[in-house]
Amino acid sequence: MGRTAGVKLARFFRIAVAGAPAILTVGTVMGLGLLRGLPLGLALLGGLALTLLPILGLAGRAGPRRLAPVGATWLWCVLLLVSLPLYFPGEREEAAREGFRSLGSVLGAGAAQQLGSAGGFLVGLLGSDPQPAQPIAMDSPPLSPQAAFPRADPEPPAPAASRLGLAKDGAKDNAEDYAKDNAKENAEIELSYEGDKSSLRIAVDVDGPEIGEGLTMVFDTGATLTTLDRASLRAIGIAIPPDAPRVTLQTAGGLIEADLVLVDAIWLGSEGVEWITVAVCDSCASPPAAGLLGLNVSQRFQVSINHDRQAIALRRRHGTDDRSLDIRNWIQIRSEAQEAWNGRVDVELTVFNSSRQEIESAVVHLECTGAGFAIQVDAIPPHGEASTQAELPRGTDCRQQEIELSRANWKLDRFE
Repeated sequence: MGRTAGVKLARFFRIAVAGAPAILTVGTVMGLGLLRGLPLGLALLGGLALTLLPILGLAGRAGPRRLAPVGATWLWCVLLLVSLPLYFPGEREEAAREGFRSLGSVLGAGAAQQLGSAGGFLVGLLGSDPQPAQPIAMDSPPLSPQAAFPRADPEPPAPAASRLGLAKDGAKDNAEDYAKDNAKENAEIELSYEGDKSSLRIAVDVDGPEIGEGLTMVFDTGATLTTLDRASLRAIGIAIPPDAPRVTLQTAGGLIEADLVLVDAIWLGSEGVEWITVAVCDSCASPPAAGLLGLNVSQRFQVSINHDRQAIALRRRHGTDDRSLDIRNWIQIRSEAQEAWNGRVDVELTVFNSSRQEIESAVVHLECTGAGFAIQVDAIPPHGEASTQAELPRGTDCRQQEIELSRANWKLDRFE
């Protein structure tokens, strides 16, 4: 009797040890089928076949050994799960979550969600799964920041744009809060100006790290970057570091080299714009104006100018979360591409942030021979770097690369 119980216990142990990797593999392969639109039954059948048939073959070749099925199961399941990213890049964890959610659906929605999370977690222990780079159209590449010198000479403001409200993405849990937020974002602010049509001087508030100052600036949509003189920057507590990035400005007096600093915020009435790149330019100031309010601020608004009333109406534009005009001056991008034995091309992209503010995300345009890709890097710390890995399609020739910033966003935390 005791011997029979021991045999049963040993058999149960072997089944348990072999069953764990087998179930994980079945669920993951099943999830790959579900992600491709296969019916549940067919996806499950495919997962069972691709998992169990090779195991039976390996165990049979090992002979009548009790632990042969266990060893065959672990060998095949680990090889299959580790190699999946070679053929389905970026899908392994998602497939595991989808497969186990479907397997657990008979237990209820809550249990299915927990099983899906557990499957994704377990597969994730095998290592990071490089995300495939997103192809982008090659007939309209983004404008290179070096295509022309930034302008810093005043020009007449552009004609007023059509006025559209800024819509919130997603639904609010509280309908009253949503209505208040929507009304705020659709609100129009009006600023009075002084001067003639070619030099509109407005009052703004500029914030430094600890102090703000009311200044007069020229509202200039012809200037690429906002400028301030050194005296105004000292007044708000911003020093110019010796290693500040520099930019060439086109001014009325010709080309000049200007240092760049990061200003915490600029307020246009009740509307604040965080983290503005400012060119230090004493010659751009024309008292009482301390500098030019450039496109890196004004492009976030739809502008209407009433010269009869000497007023500028501003309204937040929809979809103005791209801050690449500010951020491109503070980053350096490095890309390293390596071709694997199977023809896969792996790219490691590193973005260096020399500013004092975190960059929430940056989308980099990587152009190889005959193909372009968009690769996103997240959470780039101030005075630090962040990297990501991406997989390019097999056969991509990336020995010659062109890299430039496509979109970017600051981490907006100053008004929280």
